[in-house]
Amino acid sequence: MAPKDSTAPRQDKPAQTSRSVSLPLRFSIDDISEEVIRSDRETLRLYGFHTEETGTDLNKLAAVADAGYPSLHNNLVLAFEPFYFFFYGSLQDPNVLRRVCNLPDVDETPELRPASIKGWRSMMWGMYPALVPQEGSVVNGKYWRCENAKMVEYLRQYETKAYTMAHCQIITVDGEVLDNGRVFVFRDGKSDLTEGSFDLKEFMEKGRPGEGA
Repeated sequence: MAPKDSTAPRQDKPAQTSRSVSLPLRFSIDDISEEVIRSDRETLRLYGFHTEETGTDLNKLAAVADAGYPSLHNNLVLAFEPFYFFFYGSLQDPNVLRRVCNLPDVDETPELRPASIKGWRSMMWGMYPALVPQEGSVVNGKYWRCENAKMVEYLRQYETKAYTMAHCQIITVDGEVLDNGRVFVFRDGKSDLTEGSFDLKEFMEKGRPGEGA
């Protein structure tokens, strides 16, 4: 979704890492309370991870997950629990999603289905859509089941630091509510955004299929 600049998403494969991580703790050892442990588990859950680790080991894993680097997709102490992504920009196009996520089978079209989410409002960041909180608002888009952590990494790289992941309830066209949803939302509020709407067909016709959310 981001304009081309020094923060543009990389398309190379993310680096792998072993169980040990070198990033500092999010809190000092003396501050790791039950509340901090709950916060760390929720941070990991946002990105689809579950672990039995606790204390400083859990805190380090949460710090790495929040930073998005180094890679955690092959970390042996983490289990990945699939969830649904909601897309409202160019990732609604299956060919864009396939390329961004390096999906291996070019003959298989990613299964994207129409849906909506509530409590968010779509604005524009240049030519890219961006979500900000707004009670009562509805955003239409498509949802897709994310099966592994590597896909999350690819998508986070693609979205850049301008966007962050958030939980959401996805409402299908049949009225089913999927509680286990995630969506990329704008990180910095409304100050850089303008009124407007995103048109996927127009966006793709302009020859910008490799950018957008």
